[in-house]
Amino acid sequence: MDAEEDGIVNVRSYRMGARLLLAGSAMVFALLAAEGFLRLALGPNTPAALRRPHFVVRADGMIETDVFLSCKIGYAHHQAFPMRKSKDTFRVALLGGSSIEALGDADRLKDSLVAAEVAERVEMMNFGLCGCGTDRVLLSAAQAIKLGADALLVYSGHNEFIDESDPATYRKPGWFHRHSRLYQMWAGPAWVPEPGRLYSDEDKEAVYEKFRGNLLELVRRARAEGKMLVLGTVACNFLTPPVPYTLDIYDASRLPHQPVATYKQALIHLSAGRISEADAALQEAVSACPRPWRVTERMNGILRQIAREHGVPMADVETQVRRRSPHGIPGYDLFEDHAHLNETGNTILMDVFAATLVDALRRDKETSRR
Repeated sequence: MDAEEDGIVNVRSYRMGARLLLAGSAMVFALLAAEGFLRLALGPNTPAALRRPHFVVRADGMIETDVFLSCKIGYAHHQAFPMRKSKDTFRVALLGGSSIEALGDADRLKDSLVAAEVAERVEMMNFGLCGCGTDRVLLSAAQAIKLGADALLVYSGHNEFIDESDPATYRKPGWFHRHSRLYQMWAGPAWVPEPGRLYSDEDKEAVYEKFRGNLLELVRRARAEGKMLVLGTVACNFLTPPVPYTLDIYDASRLPHQPVATYKQALIHLSAGRISEADAALQEAVSACPRPWRVTERMNGILRQIAREHGVPMADVETQVRRRSPHGIPGYDLFEDHAHLNETGNTILMDVFAATLVDALRRDKETSRR
């Protein structure tokens, strides 16, 4: 190869290297631009991000669900409302986890309140956030009050042992997973609750006391602000086995035998027609589980006690669901899974809350006239 040919090869090599460098630079720039856009659009991905306000104020004076909370399908129901509530509007805040989020705009509940002449216009603000418990309910209630909510309706209890608004329930991901929004779009959320965590009896007591404390604080805030508060008992599907025993993430040797044995015994009672024994055993199987993934009998007891002792209207959803279930034991007739009501079940939930709220408002009106 002579000098001229060697020069041509060098030029071609240079041009090829330049093209590769340019293409690589363009790709790096595109990735950085996408990363920057996602960071601006979605905000930080940490447990603390799930404690930010549910609604944000737009430039046009409207409020809408924070894009971070609604960007995941089914995570938070997207809504938008005028920031300033009109005088003829009664604004209702729905507070809870995925069971509340699943109600969407809760049109049936809204129509019932309008039909009962609660107000000319009713707005249903859905603060439901999947996987979150009463920690999140407290935060949402504070924002709901600031946004002019006239009534707070609370249906929460399934997530106290898997509460995504509590950083203590999370495991720490790797550095790159924590910091790269692009990687999170491919690999999934950086922060997820520790799937294998199990609770001792002492741990459970702490959770129950936190649940009680959150509800009492909610009562205090609602009273201080003069807002109507309705607490709901929470229904669950007792015919599904204790959840950890159905998941591969758990080492079977770490799971106590008693809860699943109690569940199996309950099914024997049920098939033999011993309904009261089956019901008691099914409740015990859920409560004794080292990580309950749904409401327990103890939680509904706490809800009823607080409502009774503090004069808070109680929407007894659990009792009504039981009355509509075969043998009085909630199962797949009204549930999609272990905790989420199906369409018929949600109809019961909304009807019970509507009747309870209307009755409470009427009693308040009668009291104020005296």
